[in-house]
Amino acid sequence: MVIFVFLIILATLILSHELGHFSVAKLFGIRVDEFGFGFPPKLFSFKKGETSYSINLLPLGGFVKIFGEDPTNEIVEKKHEDFERSLYHKPKYIQAAVIVAGVFFNMILAWFALSGGFMAGLPVPVGFTSLGPTPESSKLLITEVFPGSPADVASLRSGYNIVYMKAGDDSVNKLGPEEISNFISSHGDEEIIVGYKVPKKTGLLSDMGLSPLDYNEDIKTTAVVPTLGVVEGRPGIGIAMDQVGILRLSFFKAVYAGLIGTGALLFATVSGLLHFIFGLFDGASVTASVSGPIGLIGIIASATEFGLPYLLALVAFISVNLAVLNLVPFPALDGGRLLFLLVESVIRRPLNPKIVNALNVSGFVFLLLLMLLVTYGDIIKLIS
Repeated sequence: MVIFVFLIILATLILSHELGHFSVAKLFGIRVDEFGFGFPPKLFSFKKGETSYSINLLPLGGFVKIFGEDPTNEIVEKKHEDFERSLYHKPKYIQAAVIVAGVFFNMILAWFALSGGFMAGLPVPVGFTSLGPTPESSKLLITEVFPGSPADVASLRSGYNIVYMKAGDDSVNKLGPEEISNFISSHGDEEIIVGYKVPKKTGLLSDMGLSPLDYNEDIKTTAVVPTLGVVEGRPGIGIAMDQVGILRLSFFKAVYAGLIGTGALLFATVSGLLHFIFGLFDGASVTASVSGPIGLIGIIASATEFGLPYLLALVAFISVNLAVLNLVPFPALDGGRLLFLLVESVIRRPLNPKIVNALNVSGFVFLLLLMLLVTYGDIIKLIS
């Protein structure tokens, strides 16, 4: 079931991206030779008009063969009968529009997915929009547990609902992130009892009437001792918290909230990518912070356990990530092709097609090797 959902999500992400390139190329009269899902070897194909549509064996990607995208000497020297319909001979703004279209369609997909999530009922922090949720209808959730922290050792996990916290005869009067944080810091070196609830797993196709914030009734407890160094300047147990409630909206309000959410995801993704890049210079492990296809299957498996809204939010998250990564100025990515266009605009002449093609092929091989490295990291995480 999880593999099937994974393939459906992957197909949706790929088709939306490639459909962007395909649609804008067709819009400007550029010849499109093939629209393919997956990587060769080819399983089957059919032709409609001048374009072949293919299904390939490896469902880990997709492609659109646009005439003149990787120009041959025949196209460059205008000896081909269709040279005027090649991407190479179109104005720079049209070439840029075709390249950016894939990213744009991924952002549109994220918007649609989040909008659908809000119509189904999506967990969001209080104050996310003026539309809700209200503090009264929210729960105090752990949103992050720092590795190796007292909370991690005590088996507290993201998604748990904190229902009380006490140290000796003292307890928290109001359950809020600020109040809990102050309570923890004021009881440094003391044992704190944390009462929490574990979320129910609703399943994607069963128990759909359950809310994504439905929790088991039994209250579990664990003991933690705040320590210095976990958070800056005061004792802490190593958790981040937020007031989270279900936001279920009508169609038009959901579309509006989906747009806001997509913008927030875009900002968070760009910030995360910059943090990751700077982390590489500090010696951070690539495989520790990145997931490949195997890791993604595990993430999707967790999302399906908590229902459709979570899964739609995950689709939006992956789609925005795919859009941002594709804009990185690296050969074989859309951002690399945009960089080549920018250089050509500055020097006012085309780059040598052989050099450009070689850089794109080299970039593609590098990305495949990187995917293998990340997949190896996923396997190590599974068996360790």
